[in-house]
Amino acid sequence: MPLRPPKQLLIIDDESDLRDLVREVAEAESWFVDEAVNGEDGLKLCLQKEFDLILSDMRMPIKDGLNFLKEFRKINTTTPVYILTAFD
Repeated sequence: MPLRPPKQLLIIDDESDLRDLVREVAEAESWFVDEAVNGEDGLKLCLQKEFDLILSDMRMPIKDGLNFLKEFRKINTTTPVYILTAFD
């Protein structure tokens, strides 16, 4: 029986505590996790590697979650992206 490759997760958030929490939960579920502190860095990672899921904060410096998503969709239309926010 062939082994399924590990699932790849990208967390984009400028708050390290939240990234750490999500990483801990995801790794406990056998995900490999990469992190970025803003949308610009997240987009650079997406050009280097494929992800099965992306979790992004809405509000971040340099490039926010919506601007990241707009640019990411130009290069990838299938990977699920969840935008998270604590604001209305």
